Amino acid sequence: MTATSPPLSPLGGRSSRSALLAVIAAVVLAVAAGAVIGLLSPSNELLLLVATAATLLAPVAWRAATGQLDIFEPLVPFVLAYGVMFVVRPAYMLATNVQYYEITEVPVAISSKIVTMQVVALIGAIAFVVGYELRLGERVARRLPRAPRPPASSLGNFGWILFIFGAVLTALYIRSQGGLGAIFAGRSEAYFQSVAGTSKYLYYAPTLMVPAALLMFGAWRESHRHTFLIGAALSVVVLFAARGPVGGRIAFLPLVGGVIIYLYLERRKRPGVLAAGAVLLAAISISAVIGEVRNAGAREQQGLSGTVAALVAAPERVFTPLTEGPDAAMAPGLAAALTVMPSEVGHTYGGATFGDLAFRAIPRSVWPEKPRPPREEVVALLWSDGYRVGAANPEFSVLFAWYSDAASFGVMIGLLLYGLLARGAWGYFKANEMSMATRLAYAAFAPSIVMALRDTPTDSFVRLLFSVAPILAAAFIVGRPGRGSRRVNAV
Repeated sequence: MTATSPPLSPLGGRSSRSALLAVIAAVVLAVAAGAVIGLLSPSNELLLLVATAATLLAPVAWRAATGQLDIFEPLVPFVLAYGVMFVVRPAYMLATNVQYYEITEVPVAISSKIVTMQVVALIGAIAFVVGYELRLGERVARRLPRAPRPPASSLGNFGWILFIFGAVLTALYIRSQGGLGAIFAGRSEAYFQSVAGTSKYLYYAPTLMVPAALLMFGAWRESHRHTFLIGAALSVVVLFAARGPVGGRIAFLPLVGGVIIYLYLERRKRPGVLAAGAVLLAAISISAVIGEVRNAGAREQQGLSGTVAALVAAPERVFTPLTEGPDAAMAPGLAAALTVMPSEVGHTYGGATFGDLAFRAIPRSVWPEKPRPPREEVVALLWSDGYRVGAANPEFSVLFAWYSDAASFGVMIGLLLYGLLARGAWGYFKANEMSMATRLAYAAFAPSIVMALRDTPTDSFVRLLFSVAPILAAAFIVGRPGRGSRRVNAV
């Protein structure tokens, strides 16, 4: 590859002074903004909103000002996703005076918990930024074994094996849902009930198509063997058959995003601001269309063409899922959860994170009395009828699990850990970016940061286990030591 890469921030050559300054800048901006808003307005909601926004923007602004901003660095998708969830959505709630959060036609009064929710969100933002800028995760990542650099054909062949294994499991999953006809009918009460009774092992099986497709796509790019391109296309078809008709957009995020990111990583280039903005706008628009037609009732009433025509006539509606719909409803959802926590659903002291991770792998058929995760306890308490039929499935964000364990202290520790892990992932990629498998794995990981902020830690871990881990496993199973692969001192 002879393309010139953009200036990236140093991994080991720059002193920690810039990291310290970024953390100080975040705190100073938050305090200064809070003081100004406090003088202009008595609104605690607005004060917390500006403080959270300042905390998120400070490290990004620092990198932009010093020429170190890399759009693929984990900090960027974190700021975008967290900002939508806990800045944009609360701002819209404040502007429209939202007092309730409604699911399955059951409203929950959240006005008394909005400030608490914003405090928790601010603590999480500060903790992540501090953990990220400490660079401890980066230093640990540099000491890990180098990623092997197996031949592209070996990775492609592993992708074929993964495809066959995943396709068999996906076929069993589709059969458990009543066949392709039931899935292509779209989301309905019957679909939710069927999914609720399905083994989680089978439910996640279609996700294996993501690493299968990426491995064979990367192998095709290197070897130009069309059999790998065919395999990648077949993987997409299988994934679409299982997730497309029911609007499973999350399943496609690491795949579509992974392909786009990999093409840039392969050439050691980065998209410009306009290109990145256009891709983001297109993704939001496509997501809005899928979100409207995935339900069986809406599909029957207006269909795909009617939905597209309605959005063309009123293009501002593509942003409705972010301001009013469930896609970015983590803020009102968390506020709703706080109405019963810890008064009715007490703190779990590790049960919502590590306990859930330990128990999740045990089938309920083996342990019928296995306790429900705290998230399900809250959903069952607030929306009992919807929970019983599987229709109530709100996401409270990753903050919920850490708050469930140890209140605000749990959020601080949890997001600090997320910051360390995110910086570690970036450091490992930069130290091994000459490995095709590492580029593929990171390309799938970067978009997954959005899901990691929506879901519980256990759900995120399982998804990464199915989407990213197989790519790294392929490298170490069929690989050979990465002789000659240089470490790039950049983060």
